[in-house]
Amino acid sequence: MSTILVNTLTGTSTAGSIVVTGEGNSTTTNLQQGLAKAWLYGTTTAGTTDSFNVGSGTDHGTGDYSYSFTNAMVNNDYSQSGMASSTDQRRNLTQNTARYSASTIAVELSDAGSADDTSHCVTIHGDLA
Repeated sequence: MSTILVNTLTGTSTAGSIVVTGEGNSTTTNLQQGLAKAWLYGTTTAGTTDSFNVGSGTDHGTGDYSYSFTNAMVNNDYSQSGMASSTDQRRNLTQNTARYSASTIAVELSDAGSADDTSHCVTIHGDLA
Protein backbone atom coordinates (compact mmCIF):
# COMPACT_ATOMS: atom_id res chain seq x y z
CA MET A 1 0.00 0.00 0.00
CA SER A 2 1.22 3.51 -0.86
CA THR A 3 0.24 6.89 0.46
CA ILE A 4 0.53 10.19 -1.40
CA LEU A 5 0.45 13.37 0.70
CA VAL A 6 0.07 16.65 -1.19
CA ASN A 7 -1.34 20.10 -0.57
CA THR A 8 -1.65 21.08 -4.24
CA LEU A 9 -2.20 19.16 -7.47
CA THR A 10 -1.15 20.98 -10.64
CA GLY A 11 -1.62 19.84 -14.22
CA THR A 12 1.48 19.81 -16.44
CA SER A 13 0.00 21.83 -19.33
CA THR A 14 -2.78 23.74 -17.54
CA ALA A 15 -2.41 24.41 -13.82
CA GLY A 16 -6.05 23.74 -12.84
CA SER A 17 -6.73 20.93 -15.28
CA ILE A 18 -5.89 17.34 -14.35
CA VAL A 19 -6.99 14.43 -16.53
CA VAL A 20 -7.90 11.17 -14.78
CA THR A 21 -8.08 7.85 -16.64
CA GLY A 22 -11.48 6.23 -16.15
CA GLU A 23 -12.59 2.68 -15.66
CA GLY A 24 -11.29 0.28 -18.31
CA ASN A 25 -8.41 2.65 -19.14
CA SER A 26 -10.14 3.70 -22.37
CA THR A 27 -11.59 7.10 -21.39
CA THR A 28 -10.47 10.13 -19.44
CA THR A 29 -12.24 12.77 -17.40
CA ASN A 30 -11.14 16.20 -16.26
CA LEU A 31 -10.94 16.22 -12.46
CA GLN A 32 -11.77 19.94 -12.25
CA GLN A 33 -14.94 19.54 -14.35
CA GLY A 34 -16.17 16.59 -12.28
CA LEU A 35 -16.10 18.28 -8.89
CA ALA A 36 -19.22 19.73 -7.26
CA LYS A 37 -18.77 23.50 -7.17
CA ALA A 38 -21.38 24.08 -4.43
CA TRP A 39 -23.81 22.14 -2.24
CA LEU A 40 -26.12 22.83 0.64
CA TYR A 41 -28.38 21.19 3.15
CA GLY A 42 -31.12 23.78 3.59
CA THR A 43 -33.61 24.28 6.37
CA THR A 44 -37.29 25.24 6.25
CA THR A 45 -36.38 28.93 6.65
CA ALA A 46 -33.65 29.30 3.97
CA GLY A 47 -30.93 28.66 6.51
CA THR A 48 -28.27 26.02 5.99
CA THR A 49 -27.35 23.15 8.26
CA ASP A 50 -24.19 22.60 6.24
CA SER A 51 -22.88 23.87 2.91
CA PHE A 52 -19.94 24.44 0.57
CA ASN A 53 -19.54 27.64 -1.49
CA VAL A 54 -22.96 28.86 -0.30
CA GLY A 55 -23.51 32.05 1.68
CA SER A 56 -26.72 33.49 3.03
CA GLY A 57 -30.23 32.32 2.14
CA THR A 58 -33.44 34.25 1.51
CA ASP A 59 -36.94 32.97 2.24
CA HIS A 60 -39.27 34.38 -0.44
CA GLY A 61 -42.36 32.66 0.96
CA THR A 62 -43.59 29.13 1.51
CA GLY A 63 -41.27 26.68 -0.26
CA ASP A 64 -39.45 29.42 -2.22
CA TYR A 65 -35.78 29.91 -1.28
CA SER A 66 -32.64 31.35 -2.81
CA TYR A 67 -29.02 31.12 -1.65
CA SER A 68 -26.04 33.19 -2.72
CA PHE A 69 -22.84 31.55 -3.91
CA THR A 70 -19.69 32.49 -1.99
CA ASN A 71 -17.82 32.27 -5.32
CA ALA A 72 -20.05 32.85 -8.35
CA MET A 73 -20.41 30.59 -11.35
CA VAL A 74 -19.25 31.83 -14.76
CA ASN A 75 -22.91 31.99 -15.96
CA ASN A 76 -26.31 30.47 -15.14
CA ASP A 77 -25.75 27.37 -17.30
CA TYR A 78 -24.78 25.20 -14.33
CA SER A 79 -26.44 21.94 -13.38
CA GLN A 80 -28.56 22.02 -10.23
CA SER A 81 -29.83 18.81 -8.70
CA GLY A 82 -31.46 18.18 -5.38
CA MET A 83 -34.05 16.52 -3.25
CA ALA A 84 -36.60 17.49 -0.63
CA SER A 85 -37.09 15.71 2.66
CA SER A 86 -40.24 13.59 2.58
CA THR A 87 -42.11 10.99 4.58
CA ASP A 88 -44.79 10.44 1.96
CA GLN A 89 -42.76 10.47 -1.33
CA ARG A 90 -44.81 13.36 -2.75
CA ARG A 91 -42.42 16.28 -2.25
CA ASN A 92 -40.64 17.90 -5.18
CA LEU A 93 -37.71 20.28 -5.51
CA THR A 94 -37.40 22.34 -8.69
CA GLN A 95 -35.21 25.20 -9.86
CA ASN A 96 -36.88 28.61 -9.71
CA THR A 97 -35.86 30.01 -13.12
CA ALA A 98 -37.04 33.52 -12.19
CA ARG A 99 -34.51 33.76 -9.32
CA TYR A 100 -31.42 31.71 -10.25
CA SER A 101 -28.33 33.37 -11.72
CA ALA A 102 -24.55 33.00 -11.87
CA SER A 103 -24.48 34.14 -8.23
CA THR A 104 -27.66 32.53 -6.86
CA ILE A 105 -29.13 29.05 -6.34
CA ALA A 106 -32.95 29.17 -6.36
CA VAL A 107 -35.32 26.35 -5.38
CA GLU A 108 -39.03 25.79 -5.00
CA LEU A 109 -40.44 22.99 -2.86
CA SER A 110 -43.87 21.43 -3.08
CA ASP A 111 -45.86 18.59 -1.55
CA ALA A 112 -48.56 17.07 -3.77
CA GLY A 113 -48.52 20.23 -5.90
CA SER A 114 -48.77 22.79 -3.07
CA ALA A 115 -45.87 24.99 -1.93
CA ASP A 116 -44.27 23.47 1.15
CA ASP A 117 -41.50 24.36 3.61
CA THR A 118 -39.21 21.37 4.11
CA SER A 119 -35.51 20.63 4.46
CA HIS A 120 -33.69 20.07 1.19
CA CYS A 121 -30.32 19.27 -0.39
CA VAL A 122 -28.90 20.84 -3.57
CA THR A 123 -25.67 20.15 -5.51
CA ILE A 124 -24.20 22.37 -8.25
CA HIS A 125 -21.90 21.29 -11.08
CA GLY A 126 -20.54 23.78 -13.61
CA ASP A 127 -17.76 26.35 -14.11
CA LEU A 128 -16.72 28.80 -11.43
CA ALA A 129 -16.10 32.38 -12.55
